[in-house]
Formats: sequence, C-alpha cells, structure tokens
Amino acid sequence: MYRQIDKRVGLFGNVFTKPEERRKGEANALMENFRQRGGKALYLGTGYVRFPTISTRRTALSG
Repeated sequence: MYRQIDKRVGLFGNVFTKPEERRKGEANALMENFRQRGGKALYLGTGYVRFPTISTRRTALSG
C-alpha cells in the first residue's frame, strides 16, 4: 500500500509480491489510482541503494 506525504507526493514500501502474482499489472494499477487522485510523484522505498524495478520506472504518472 502507499501513504500520501501530501496530495501530490507518495511513498510506499515493505512490498512483497509472490512470484506467481507478478507481471499482472498491480504496480501500474497502483500508479494509475494515485495519478487519478492528483498524485505527481510516487516513490518506492526498496531498502536498497539501487533503481526500483522496471515497472515503477515506467511511470503511469506522466499522462
């Protein structure tokens, strides 16, 4: 889940997806929901110093 820092910026983390549930569009649905609510930047806290997964880099927020 995500929490809103303010109406335009969100942060979510501590996310785990079972392998059989991956690649079903859940991250895209989350970003689209956030965008529809007026969000502009949604950050994934991975706990690692690296780029987030490809699905979160392909932003649905630019629409």
